[in-house]
Amino acid sequence: MCGIAGIWYRDGEDGPVGEDLSRMLLALAHRGRDGSGMALYAAGGEAPRVVKNAAGPAMLLQENDLDGARGGHGIAHVRMATETAVDAGHAHPFVSAARPDLTLVHNGHVTNADQLRARLERAGVELRTDNDSEAIAAYLGERLDDGDDLREALEGAVSDLDGTFSCLVATADAMGVVRDRFAAKPLVVAETDDWVAVSSEGRGLPAPSGWRRREVGAGEVRVWRRSPR
Repeated sequence: MCGIAGIWYRDGEDGPVGEDLSRMLLALAHRGRDGSGMALYAAGGEAPRVVKNAAGPAMLLQENDLDGARGGHGIAHVRMATETAVDAGHAHPFVSAARPDLTLVHNGHVTNADQLRARLERAGVELRTDNDSEAIAAYLGERLDDGDDLREALEGAVSDLDGTFSCLVATADAMGVVRDRFAAKPLVVAETDDWVAVSSEGRGLPAPSGWRRREVGAGEVRVWRRSPR
């Protein structure tokens, strides 16, 4: 059981991304204490600021000046380790080996990750951990490099990845979610005219005030994208 969170500001201007994600992540702290992290995207920027550790979100906030961070969107994660090492390198978010602007947070277990990792490494992709989430991030980056947009890449993941998973992915100009065909791992979305928030559970969402909330369906993909300026 891990926890994922994300915030997207529709106007594309600098929003209080650090403050919002900090609140959301602290509300999900019970879902994992083996690691935590954030990827923060400056409005109009490219590669995100990524911070992570091998402890809970309270320590992450103490170690980094996040409350005052502003940006156009961001994603975050708390980790409960089930298979791989407990260290900062295995914490989320993972940055795609092929696309440094693509980051991913993930809750679940991809059962064909070893085969996926082997294929990526044969293609020359360098992976630094044995975490299935890193392999997913590399897979999505590969699909983007091959010409897919983020929606197409995530739709491919529904077909190509085996197991149970909910993933939240961000790039410099988009944020998207995908849930496996069995809908085994929880994922909810809340939307207002000003922002979109994603969380593993309702308690991780911002305080309700005119938002529309729904659960992401089995095999569903949602993507939010900004038009080029």
